[in-house]
Amino acid sequence: MSIVASQQANHEQNPAQKFGTTGIKPMERPTFLTRLFISVVSWAERLNLVFSMVGNPPVYDKSIFPWTRAIEQEWLAIRTELERVLTRKEDLPGFHELAADVSTISNDSGWKSFMLAGYGFRSKNNIGLCPQTWRICQNVPGLITVM
Repeated sequence: MSIVASQQANHEQNPAQKFGTTGIKPMERPTFLTRLFISVVSWAERLNLVFSMVGNPPVYDKSIFPWTRAIEQEWLAIRTELERVLTRKEDLPGFHELAADVSTISNDSGWKSFMLAGYGFRSKNNIGLCPQTWRICQNVPGLITVM
């Protein structure tokens, strides 16, 4: 009995270290091409910061982006359509189902997505479900790019 107690006490003092997070596959060392791509993206991000007209604060003052006023004024229409979409929340795809590159940060059904447009495509079905939101987004310069 004292041997078991001794082993248990030793285990509690020196627990085995576990690496990784349950449910998320371990990351492997990126390939050379991936590391090269990451360095190019990092360079572009630094370049963006150098030439940014609004800096990189943790929270932006909304006066920097005057187009936000139009969205704020229409919040009720957007919220109404959102509430209608959320009645079928369980049917919405997880973000990782739409963008495989996010699988390292999301691989469960907690991060739902409902896209009107993205990745060069428009969702006619989703736009049809939220026509007011689409109208509002169309009036924001640069928000919806030509697709």
